Amino acid sequence: MKIAMFFAITLISLSTFSQVERFDLIPTNEVEREERLKFKEEKNSYFKWESINERNFLDLDKWKQHIALADKEPRWRRNLAERNLRELIGRVIDCVGDCRLFKSLGFNKLRYRSAIREGDEVINFDDSYLWIFMIDGTLVRISPNSSVSFKEINIGEDANFLHARVNYGNVLWQNRLPHNYKPRESKETDALFLPLSMYEANPAFKKLNYKEEDLYAFLVENNEGLKKYKKLNQLIKENNEKIYKKPTYNYLVFPNGNLFGKNIILEAVALNTNETYIKKRVPTWQGMNVEKEIDSFLKLTFRGFNNVEKMDIGDDQWISIDPKGRSANSFIPPKSLGVSEFLTSNIPSILIAREIFYQQYSSFAHNETSKDRLATINGYRLWTSMENGELKKRVDFLNEYTRRVETSNLLTAEQFKKKLLERGESVDDSEYSIRFVNRAISYYLISKDSDKVISDSNNEVLNSTQKSFWKRINAVRK
Repeated sequence: MKIAMFFAITLISLSTFSQVERFDLIPTNEVEREERLKFKEEKNSYFKWESINERNFLDLDKWKQHIALADKEPRWRRNLAERNLRELIGRVIDCVGDCRLFKSLGFNKLRYRSAIREGDEVINFDDSYLWIFMIDGTLVRISPNSSVSFKEINIGEDANFLHARVNYGNVLWQNRLPHNYKPRESKETDALFLPLSMYEANPAFKKLNYKEEDLYAFLVENNEGLKKYKKLNQLIKENNEKIYKKPTYNYLVFPNGNLFGKNIILEAVALNTNETYIKKRVPTWQGMNVEKEIDSFLKLTFRGFNNVEKMDIGDDQWISIDPKGRSANSFIPPKSLGVSEFLTSNIPSILIAREIFYQQYSSFAHNETSKDRLATINGYRLWTSMENGELKKRVDFLNEYTRRVETSNLLTAEQFKKKLLERGESVDDSEYSIRFVNRAISYYLISKDSDKVISDSNNEVLNSTQKSFWKRINAVRK
């Protein structure tokens, strides 16, 4: 027992000395300088004390093996620190319903500004909708009965990179483009989220002077929509002047195919053990004022252990990927898919919220070029070029790795589905239906812009409605 205690004290002393040496001594070469660099919120100790196995930890033979491996790789501390990083990948703009974030063995419900980190999985249950802001400026909308795993965000010297897996369900993936929008007077289509939890993104409250019995005045539309777009375009202009815009590359994994693209707006529906539907939208679909052609592309890779075939995805056309992930063809979508497109066609409040978040959270992802400051101040690793550097190597690795792994997963899922059908059981979420849009479109049809009040009325005015707190929680602005 005394010998074991001696070894434990010796190992802890050695690890403590190595940490002091790492952060306090003057580096003499590039390897040592990188070892000394510490990420924001990185702990000094590399040991995971809460899950350590005492017997293995005190095993001298294993300790010798670890030392021998460390001697072969001078950057082992740096590599271990980077592998343990869970970089912040985005924040929630708003959730309607039951939106949950799963990590490790637990979960928590998502709310306004909830943080989403690398490795987190987001699941929306029945009639739940979610808007997420990604650190690079990308918007993600997740529909009911949908699941997305956010794998990684990489801040690069000349580009940013997002990697995610759409496990199942309906998702809109929209990179930020530095163009303004043509004003529209019509009401917002994704009205289910209004008013937003972000107070500044909601329209200003306007009191109309008319009599209570004059019902026609209540039906008259106003120009609040034009004011929203004026504010949106002003924010876009300010952000473009202050924040250097890097392009965003995306690697999106589906059960039966992978998508790699640059500066994309994508609608996707992944169905369990069935087809996947995708559409690369044109920016003008949302009223974006595009003066010149956008540098954008989207490539699809298929399933198969030795299948390296790729397919270019064109603009504004629905593509269906077959369940086995071996082919893809254009098709005429059902009307419910058209409804899904309509719901996100006029969303100035969401776009305003995106620009406000962009000011608060995204400057470093586009402006910071020092890997030291990016690590110590922001907690991110700086990757080299997408053209011929580390980002390019990462994409090459993902092409090979995900094709093989997902092909195995697909074969397993097919066998599981076959056994379920043989037993007379059904496979949930294997068909596209109105469930992805039902609550949102119903709310749009019955809602009306709530920026009017009856000002000339004999009814009693409650004191509570005059208080600033009541106005804030009811999204009322003067």
